[in-house]
Amino acid sequence: MIRAIISGRVIPHQDADPHGLCLIGAVLDDRLDLDDITVPYPLRFVNCEFPAGISANRATLTFLYFRDSVLTIQGEKLAAVDLDQALVLHDCVLERCTSQVASGVGAIRLLGAHVGGRVSFEGTFSNTEGPVLLADNLTADNNLTLAGTYEGCGGAGAVRLAGAYIGGELQCTATITHRGAGDKSGPALDADALTVGNSLFLHGTHAAEGSLGAVRLLGAHIGGQMVSDSVITNPGGPALDADTLTAGDVMILKGRYESRGDDGAVRLAGTHIGGQFRCTATITSPIGPTLVADGMVTAGDIIVRGTHEGAGPLGAIRLQEARCGGQLLLEPRFPGDVVPPSWLVLDGITYQGVPGTTLGDKDPVKAWIELLDHQTLAYAAQPWQYLASQWRAAGHDGEARRILIAQQDDRRDRVVPYASHLRWRRAVSGLSRLLTGYGYQSWRSLIVLSVLVAVSMLLSIGFGPVSCGPTARAQTGLAWAVPIIFSGIDTTCTPTHLWLTIGSWLIHAAGWVFVTLFVTGFTGIIRKSHD
Repeated sequence: MIRAIISGRVIPHQDADPHGLCLIGAVLDDRLDLDDITVPYPLRFVNCEFPAGISANRATLTFLYFRDSVLTIQGEKLAAVDLDQALVLHDCVLERCTSQVASGVGAIRLLGAHVGGRVSFEGTFSNTEGPVLLADNLTADNNLTLAGTYEGCGGAGAVRLAGAYIGGELQCTATITHRGAGDKSGPALDADALTVGNSLFLHGTHAAEGSLGAVRLLGAHIGGQMVSDSVITNPGGPALDADTLTAGDVMILKGRYESRGDDGAVRLAGTHIGGQFRCTATITSPIGPTLVADGMVTAGDIIVRGTHEGAGPLGAIRLQEARCGGQLLLEPRFPGDVVPPSWLVLDGITYQGVPGTTLGDKDPVKAWIELLDHQTLAYAAQPWQYLASQWRAAGHDGEARRILIAQQDDRRDRVVPYASHLRWRRAVSGLSRLLTGYGYQSWRSLIVLSVLVAVSMLLSIGFGPVSCGPTARAQTGLAWAVPIIFSGIDTTCTPTHLWLTIGSWLIHAAGWVFVTLFVTGFTGIIRKSHD
């Protein structure tokens, strides 16, 4: 009867009320079949019951609205609401509705559907045999809103929006839970390759188990900002997996993320962010990283705050090969305010200006030296070199030299001892550190040379031939210590004592060494050899 009315066989479409059909308090024992039908006016169902569900595959509808209604289905091969390939010219709304099914094909289906207005689903939806919402390749020209409670099962996940296009905002304040482990594990929200024309807001609570992650946004494209203020948990894999996501504006992570997988709790590898990236979340990952942002590219700052509890061989926070268009600010907190060793990976990172951190001493250079020296996963030259270049670009050459000296200390401590063919270089490197500061403090060799000159002159004056005057004996001592400059001075006042003659030879050789060290350090030759 309803199909006959809607199709225009009972009331011609041109004679129907423009408000359309509104059914209140109806119970439809049979499945409402609207497949392939065209309805030029709105359809409203208020306080209705659909024990056999509703189907509108490939239908063309003007407006579809359900409120305070119950939509169920008996059988694993039917959905409670089936809108595959449907065209809804305006809004598609489920408000305060309930759907409890056991269907392997999903509770609510919008595969390939096109909605010209907004899509809003709010209520209590569950499916013990499959997904709750299956909307792969959905096109919604306006906003998509998900609210209420969603519980699904199976490998397809609880809520699927893979490949969907949302022309406006996507707002998810729902509690989404995926039930199932092992072969039946899957994501709570699967939105791989999702496109959102405006902003994406994730709130609520999302829970799943499995290596696919609890919330998936792999390759998603967000035209505006992305804000996640959710509680996301996954005991078997990532909590949030958004590798290669693109956001046109800022990305903000708040809330809490918990994972027990070794791939990381929050994955943002290869993301491109058109503004600032700011993380103030509490992230827990006992056997893996808390934040994996290798290859991240941002147009603005990278700010990492919040509480991070992570462990494992990959470190806690990873920013390898990241490209930061603004300032880099690392201010994470750790449980018990105890900074763990080897929690950071920064190989290949670039940023603008001098980076900031609250870790360690208030002196920012000392803090970053401490961070790179003791808290990075392994020695890497690039973070040191880049940090020094940023301080030098800011006009602080002294701070840049401190950083570069600390780099060589770190290299000597963490690389040389473990390379058997380089162990001899540890002693040479230590001598270079003492005498020239690895070539960055050549004044050290000048001080040693000055001490050597004083000792040489005192020995020559004190033990030289009496026939020579003090001045001549002093000149002889000077020639011993600085042969490259005073090689033309008369050295006939050389002492005749054998031990002093041998001493003069040793002083002469040492003088050559320290003069050479000073000259090579001053001209940068030693620095280049260390680099």
